Amino acid sequence: MNNFISKYIIFNTLFVCFALISSCAQYQIGSEKFFSQFSQRVIVDCDMTLNEALANVPEECPESVVDNLALIEVFYYSFDNRIHRGQILADYRHAEDIHAIFTVILRERFPIYGCIPIDHSSYEWVQFNTVPEGNSYSFHYRNIVYKNTLSYHSFGHAIDINPIINPFRKWGTTFPKGGTYDPQKPGTLYEEHPVVLAFKKHGWYWGGNWRRRDYQHFQKPIKGENDIHIVSNPGIIRWPNKQFSESDGSERYYTTNP
Repeated sequence: MNNFISKYIIFNTLFVCFALISSCAQYQIGSEKFFSQFSQRVIVDCDMTLNEALANVPEECPESVVDNLALIEVFYYSFDNRIHRGQILADYRHAEDIHAIFTVILRERFPIYGCIPIDHSSYEWVQFNTVPEGNSYSFHYRNIVYKNTLSYHSFGHAIDINPIINPFRKWGTTFPKGGTYDPQKPGTLYEEHPVVLAFKKHGWYWGGNWRRRDYQHFQKPIKGENDIHIVSNPGIIRWPNKQFSESDGSERYYTTNP
């Protein structure tokens, strides 16, 4: 009898573990899924758990920073003219801003290569390259290029958009390597672009206005209680499941038609 009970306990323990592991992968990467906000199927670019996104964060990153990081679900058109679903790992207090800005990105059909959290184990920052080079991201524990000061990315307070076509230029060098800037190309940012204006509307600074142009970069420090919109960090923040009013123009992305 004791042997039977032991086997029963082991079986149930394994079953629970399997169920937990299975629940971590809600969507298969690259698959097409239906989301209630859209009238077309959406391609899944990223579906990490928070533990997966934080798995390779350097040990020197303060716990206070890690505790404020959340996976923020975003939707966007990519260069295939299809709606994609990605995730931005950022300070959770930026979630409302990020959702509002990506609503504009959707409305304008501004193409995004992808939104996948940085894997700190996948490359060496000394190369000044993100992997892949077009990926848009927020949190990345590293210094500012050619400085010993931590970047706003190290706190989840900065976002880089389509780096390969919105590169950073410093001392005659372009980052990432091979990056080109042509404001006429889709996915490129410029002074009066609706996406740039959306970031600025929500208090973000754009690197394209700096003396050393950083066209991909936006940053917004957390200055105190006035900037905290969520009581506590939920870890994963889903796209708002609500109908947007026609006044914001977002009805354009509820249809498969341009």
